[in-house]
Parts: sequence; C-alpha cells; structure tokens
Amino acid sequence: MSNKTRDFWGEVKRLRHSGSTCSSSVEGFTNPGDIVDHFASKYQSLYSSVGYNSDELFDIRRDIDSLITDWDDNCCVTVHEVYDAICKLKPGKADGNIGLSSDYFIHAGSACLCIYLCYFLVY
Repeated sequence: MSNKTRDFWGEVKRLRHSGSTCSSSVEGFTNPGDIVDHFASKYQSLYSSVGYNSDELFDIRRDIDSLITDWDDNCCVTVHEVYDAICKLKPGKADGNIGLSSDYFIHAGSACLCIYLCYFLVY
C-alpha cells in the first residue's frame, strides 16, 4: 500500500507488452518437432484417460452417419465458403505431425487456394 497512485491496468498492459519471449525448452525438449510431439503425447494420454460408454459412442456415430447420408445430393461446399473458413483460421497453428501450418493456407492467396481447392474437390 505504499504507492496508491499506480494504475493497476496500466501496469498490466505495460508488463504484457514488455517483449514476450517464447521458451526454447519444454521439459527438456529443445527441437520444435520434439516439443510438438511431446504435447501431442500429453494431450493423447489426457483425452484417452476419460472413460466412456462404447454403446453410447456407437449410437452417436450412427446418428452422425445417418445425418451425413440424409443430406441432399445437391448439397455442396463452394470454394468461396472454404476460402472464408480459411480466412478465419488462427495463425501459427500446426498439425503436430508433418509440419503443416495454418499460415500456409492463410498466406497462400486466393488464386493458389482456388487452384488447389478445385483440384481436391474434383478428385
């Protein structure tokens, strides 16, 4: 209580913008690929540690499959809709496997995206 004139939120803002750094080591791993694999392993064990009822899961899958097959054959996703979705991706997100990043899609440009999306939609 020695200095009551300091602005708390101003101080928080100053600390947040004081040059944040990224850790180069996580639990002994220094290679970015190893760090990603380590996090993937931790999340895999976390998500698989939760119990579930296999019959209930089967019913959920069956319901989803029936909803998908009940779609009208004329239902399709346009290149424009995919492009809009890509624009909403968070930058810097990676797949944790082969090194594919959301930045590749975000910065690809509309011409490049249209060419590749058309290719994948046809094949």
